[in-house]
Amino acid sequence: MLKKQCPWCDKKITVNGLGTRPIDKDLKWYQFSQNEKVCPYCAKPVTLGGKIAKLFLLLIVPLFILIFIELLTNSNVGSYDYLEEVSWSLSIVGIIGFLVFFRFEKVQ
Repeated sequence: MLKKQCPWCDKKITVNGLGTRPIDKDLKWYQFSQNEKVCPYCAKPVTLGGKIAKLFLLLIVPLFILIFIELLTNSNVGSYDYLEEVSWSLSIVGIIGFLVFFRFEKVQ
């Protein structure tokens, strides 16, 4: 389930099995890491991708909205109609869906 194929060499790898190397280009203003993930077999750069996987991550948004509203209003909004339980359930489904549907993509 968590082993995905490298887009360069088609060997199965996991996210934890990826190596790193320093980026030789200049960093953009929004980049925090100075390293890029590379395949351990072919040493070519890969990134996590997949349109469906990124859509599953949107299921985490209701939990953050609920927490943000509770912080601003200083009230327990999550106790109404099981909002907190539904938000946590959607977040768990979103994380599991991302782990199932992500794939590695080539970095140009």
